Amino acid sequence: MRVGLVGFKGAGKSVLFDALRGGPHASAAELVSTRVATVVHERDERFLILADMYQPKKLSPLGFDLHDFPGMAPPRSTEAGFKPSQVRDEVQALVLVVRDFATDAYFYPRVEPDAAKDTKELVAELLIEDLEAANRRVEKLTISAQRPTPKREDEKRQLALMTKIRDQLEQEIPVKEMELSREEEVGIRGFGFLSAKPWFLLVSGSDDSEEPDLAGLAGPFEGRVFLRTKLEAELLELDEEERAEFMEDLGVPDLVLPGLLDRLLSGLGMLRFYTVGPTEVHVWEVERGANAVAAAGKIHTDLARGFIRAEVVAYDDLVQAGDMRAAKAAGTVRLEGKDYIVKDGDILDIRFNV
Repeated sequence: MRVGLVGFKGAGKSVLFDALRGGPHASAAELVSTRVATVVHERDERFLILADMYQPKKLSPLGFDLHDFPGMAPPRSTEAGFKPSQVRDEVQALVLVVRDFATDAYFYPRVEPDAAKDTKELVAELLIEDLEAANRRVEKLTISAQRPTPKREDEKRQLALMTKIRDQLEQEIPVKEMELSREEEVGIRGFGFLSAKPWFLLVSGSDDSEEPDLAGLAGPFEGRVFLRTKLEAELLELDEEERAEFMEDLGVPDLVLPGLLDRLLSGLGMLRFYTVGPTEVHVWEVERGANAVAAAGKIHTDLARGFIRAEVVAYDDLVQAGDMRAAKAAGTVRLEGKDYIVKDGDILDIRFNV
């Protein structure tokens, strides 16, 4: 999965990127191009327990590509910034990072934070980008659909669909909240509309920021979280004993960052399933609502093409039984067909024939 971090300059986006990838912190002022890193989910408790159970030759934790795009210019800013059009084809999901700390950097029109206003303006910027893309497509199709070519009828249908998309974007309706038929959803898939992607809101606070009312921050978000980004990144660089002391002194009961990947995956509409054995324990990701064939295809296209059945056991049932043989004896291992909807934590063994 490819996830992109987007936000106005100085929102704490790049500190978050460095904390997740475990690298040195870069100054946001130095960032003029997109950075990409593979982030490995090393704190997946289920994966660690399964690895301990099987002691396999190979361990394959979940990893995804994290893109740190340069900061966008805040509205009414006096300087140029990153254009979100460049995000369109690069990532499958977006994390919108909004500041909740005072700053006089990057010519912000206001020093004091206003997470609600920044969220509204960032959402508006992304919707405007989609509207401009839809307008360009409508203008092009309006001309081409008048030409007597073999594609004319298809272009007329595309024009009607794009006009429908444009009109609703003008009303500030995100693409993913529009009432579209299955055929229409397929028809716009190649355009990479930003508001068709899953969005996760991350409000970045200072060391002493109070958590805002996340539910009150308007936007088409699949998940929301507040994070004292710089503080937590610094605490995680300490050893366990020092960290505990500092957390007690600062009055920080728990850290958000270690569990952030779990919340991101859930918020972005993804779930995890596992394949296990003495050779390898592997974590896979799939969209929530995917069936067994789609999950098989994540492992290998041959498994999807020749799918027969999936042997399925829930993670909790396997751990409670102690091993696969005991789980089968307990009756918690079952055979499922191609229409089975995969659940988070499922352990799959695909039977196939090619």
